[in-house]
Amino acid sequence: MVLIMVIIFIFSAMAGDESSAASGVFLKALEELWEDVSKHALSDKAMSNLHLIIRKIAHFTEYGALGIAASFGFKGVTEAKRKCLILSVFVSFIYAITDEIHQYFVPGRYGTFTDVLIDTCGAAVFTFIYIFLFNKKRKANEKV
Repeated sequence: MVLIMVIIFIFSAMAGDESSAASGVFLKALEELWEDVSKHALSDKAMSNLHLIIRKIAHFTEYGALGIAASFGFKGVTEAKRKCLILSVFVSFIYAITDEIHQYFVPGRYGTFTDVLIDTCGAAVFTFIYIFLFNKKRKANEKV
């Protein structure tokens, strides 16, 4: 969990142009794929929207990983799936708030509550899926 928090912190510490360049790698690959498939270039507006979507998916996914990592620790504290989910999402939510505050002080970046909500949703969705699949797999193993 701490390792994922450090990785998130490092990404958040990137200046705005550096962060855009990092997500631009994925954007360029998608643009080339689109042009290969459709034989048409994407408009500037479409590229801008796609860039925004890539950045929000990154938020959603990295906090999903954080939620799952947190649930590993909380499974040792409680056997209750619901409590483990709530604690994992709560830790992710608090970290998302501190991350957005951190970004406020990074040149070219800004913190938004919308990103906190996206981060928290990512943690909730990924953690819920993980806990559901883990418990289903464990129950199947116990029957054997």
